[in-house]
Parts: sequence; C-alpha cells; structure tokens
Amino acid sequence: RLAELATAACEGTLTVVKQIVDENGDVVDSTPGGWEFTAAAGAPVIRNNGATVSELSQSTPEDSGAVNFGIDFSEDQSPIAVTVTETQQAGFELVPFDSANAQCSIDGQPVTVTNAGEYGFTVDVGPSDIVSCTVQNRETPSDITVDKEWVINGEDLSHAERPAGWDAQLTLTGPGSQSG
Repeated sequence: RLAELATAACEGTLTVVKQIVDENGDVVDSTPGGWEFTAAAGAPVIRNNGATVSELSQSTPEDSGAVNFGIDFSEDQSPIAVTVTETQQAGFELVPFDSANAQCSIDGQPVTVTNAGEYGFTVDVGPSDIVSCTVQNRETPSDITVDKEWVINGEDLSHAERPAGWDAQLTLTGPGSQSG
C-alpha cells in the first residue's frame, strides 16, 4: 500500500529533447529553441494547463531545447501510446537513430519506438514512467551551380566558347560572403 501511495502522485511524462548535429553526427546545438512537437494520444490524457487534451503542440525554449508532455492516468493505469510529430524546419533534415525517428529511454534503458510517418514516432508511457526521447536534425547540404558567362569585346560567350588562355576561378566562403 505504501508503494501505491508513493507513486500515485507521480504520473508518467514524456520529454522530447531536440539536438542539432553536424554531418558527422556530433551535437553542435543541445538547446535549440523554436522547434515544434505535437503529442497525440487516442484519448484526452495529455495535460494542458489543468485540463486534458488528446493533442498538444509545444515549441522548444532556447534555454533547454526540450518540451515535456504530462500524461493523466486518473482513468486508466494502462500504458498509453503517445505519438509525437516534429514540424520540420526548412533547411534541416531528420537524422534517424538506426532507422528510428527518435531514441527513447526510461531511466537510461532504451525503450521501443515505432516510426509514425516521416517525422513522427510512437512510444508507450506507463503511469510512473519518465520517458525521455531525443530527436536530432542536421542542416541540409546546399547545392551551388555556377554558369560562367563571358563578355569579351562586347560579345557574350559561354564558358565553353571563351578564347584560349582566358580562365576564371570561383571561390566561395562561409555564409554572408562570397568572392571570385
């Protein structure tokens, strides 16, 4: 009975931690703000300002890069499948964990995650579970195409039509600057 009383006030939660990684998978931003996640359940069990809803969207704050969804188990003590979907931002792509859209754990122990669409995942949350899931993104590579055109003595020429001995070199530098 004592264990039941001790855990009665501790209801399950699901925390989603956002990370930005580089092309090597190294974390370059562990607290990115402004990333939106929507949690959905088959019933109104997600806590929202004293009420419960079946779907809730939250954005990661700059100081933590994480959102937390409280789950209400007052009606049923069975684990609840919660689906979380990320709103993808332009210029980024989801980085899967061994083909899973997220990596989740309870007390540091991995738990099963099922992909839900291109940017979502489903995980079970039990009445006293504190589930933590990590979602990673990286900036998408940029493509640059340069079509050099020449104007020699007032005549427009493609790069292939330029006279012998006429050469050019293009150099690109970081964002916001260019040369060449």
